[in-house]
Amino acid sequence: MYIDVILIENIVLNYLVLYITSILVKYKSTFIKIFVGSLVGALYVIPLFVYNNALFNSVTMKFMLSALMIVIVFHPTRFKEFIRLLSYFYLVSLIFGGVAFALYYSVMASESYSLNGIFVINDFPVILIIATILLGSFLIFYCIEYVRKIRKNLVQMEIIIENNYVSTCALIDTGNTLYEPISHIPVIIVEFDILKEILPEKVIECISQLNQINSQDFDNFTLDQKWLKRFRLVPFKAIGKENGMLLGFKPDGLKIKDDNATKVINDVVLGIYFDKLSQNNEYGALLHPDLLSE
Repeated sequence: MYIDVILIENIVLNYLVLYITSILVKYKSTFIKIFVGSLVGALYVIPLFVYNNALFNSVTMKFMLSALMIVIVFHPTRFKEFIRLLSYFYLVSLIFGGVAFALYYSVMASESYSLNGIFVINDFPVILIIATILLGSFLIFYCIEYVRKIRKNLVQMEIIIENNYVSTCALIDTGNTLYEPISHIPVIIVEFDILKEILPEKVIECISQLNQINSQDFDNFTLDQKWLKRFRLVPFKAIGKENGMLLGFKPDGLKIKDDNATKVINDVVLGIYFDKLSQNNEYGALLHPDLLSE
């Protein structure tokens, strides 16, 4: 493969990665800036081909090149902004690289080799390049939009019990239609592990035992009346469980922080959940939508 062909391919791919990065970070760059950044990144291939030197293929040199491309295209003024831009740049690069390899090895298996640290594939079809661009772009924008949608529905929540406070991130769950049946107070689903941080040991032990024996009988536990009167039973229906019963707990109140505003709510019941609500611990509670509309 000729070096001029590799140079052109790298300019095109670098431009695509930088352009998509600018869209994701919502930064309006110019054609000239993106092209110059792409050209600088592509020119790096020349010394890799000409000189068989480990320095040019080192992680440090590649990081410096990426940083230079980011500075040329975006001119970040703060370190935090620079790290954010660099992270998006690497994310886009990895997705396109992964898609290209996956498509190539699933439909073809022509000669490939390493030349001075550069992985070279002979006769990479144009149709696969187009497919890589289309599929890679779709995956990138789908993932970013999904994350943004999730984060948009997340709020900070502070639970208050006996002058003790614990904070967690809550997901606004439009599918949460649970109410305490007698008072018709909205129910928030909260992980038990979060409540443990502010509950007395005796109350924690009581709740744990009720869960283990799958019982709603509080008479066998010697708790003060001020704690017993906080417990609630919340009926619910789920797939495979028509007559479920959720153990509820009445806090003194909670604070919901959203868009620089804090909302204080006193009438609410916490439905205790004994497992994890989010696999990646992104949130620890499911917020009832009515609490935001009140």
